[in-house]
Amino acid sequence: MLGRRLPADDASALMVNNLNITSATCQGDADGTVSGTIVGGDPAITGVYSVEVNTDPIQSVLTTDGSFTFTNLAQQSYTIALDDLNGNTATQNINVGAPFALSIFTSGDVTIVRSENTPLSAEAVGAVSYSWSPTGGLDNPDSATPIASPQETTTYTVTVSDGTCTYEESLTVTVIDAGRIALPNIFFPERTDTPNTTFVATGEGIESITLRIYNRLGQEVYRSSDWNEIQNAGWDGKVGGTIQNSEAYVWYIAGKFVDGRDLATSDGKQTGTVILMR
Repeated sequence: MLGRRLPADDASALMVNNLNITSATCQGDADGTVSGTIVGGDPAITGVYSVEVNTDPIQSVLTTDGSFTFTNLAQQSYTIALDDLNGNTATQNINVGAPFALSIFTSGDVTIVRSENTPLSAEAVGAVSYSWSPTGGLDNPDSATPIASPQETTTYTVTVSDGTCTYEESLTVTVIDAGRIALPNIFFPERTDTPNTTFVATGEGIESITLRIYNRLGQEVYRSSDWNEIQNAGWDGKVGGTIQNSEAYVWYIAGKFVDGRDLATSDGKQTGTVILMR
């Protein structure tokens, strides 16, 4: 609460006695007030004063005793305009305050593999309670440090209270499927009675990959780092358009799954053999 008298240049100047400003309860609230009493000027002809404040929309009052009150003020600067409706005007700038907002520090966005969990955290000096939403996938939504195990990508919002005001911050837990990759052990170029006519890999969750294939002499017959090509076109059993022999070839893979693991087949292999059969 603030009470003070606006200075006047002379006795007839419009001014406000007992200017009282009440701060907004919380950051973002619009429940501050300003009140006072106009003196000076010469309202004798009209018998009233006009007072307005530049809110949106503008608030204004006509007062016969000079008293005024404006409500629903948010934290910001305002200008009060005084008028005795007899040619005398004055303005006064005021500031409506609000308590400092809590600063919330969270653990931030994170990516997990489906069926895994991850700790979340929020910290704010002066906080007395924490509440996370949505509550699904959380072991304790009223904790500052819950464990999250969502099965789908979820944005969590933590609401922090200092006992009077509440503040929010959000983070996202991105859920991905565990990566996998599989490669054939035989394929049949030029055959029409089988779908396995090219050497293609299948899988998901591939972040990066390089596939190399060598013949029995150690000569490289295929190399690609394009996952789209490897899983769709693959190796057609030719080198520069030349048909290669029916025999065993050795493949090697290197790269990463999106969850950070090194590429390997389900049985842990990064190399193996494939039979080209014509």
